[in-house]
Amino acid sequence: MSEYKTTSECLELICKQGCTVVRDVIVSLEQKNKVDGLDQLNDEQKQQLLSELKTVMSVYDESDKS
Repeated sequence: MSEYKTTSECLELICKQGCTVVRDVIVSLEQKNKVDGLDQLNDEQKQQLLSELKTVMSVYDESDKS
């Protein structure tokens, strides 16, 4: 993954890689592991990105239940 400049850019580019990648990034961020391409984000930005990724995935997880 290349370096991203903003959380919005990170969100968009991570989501374009598919659900599996999004879930892997969520797990990594939750475990405070390093995620390639996110080095320039501070801890607050990483938490914001984590929250937004979870919100996106909740939509997909809900649709799977239908």
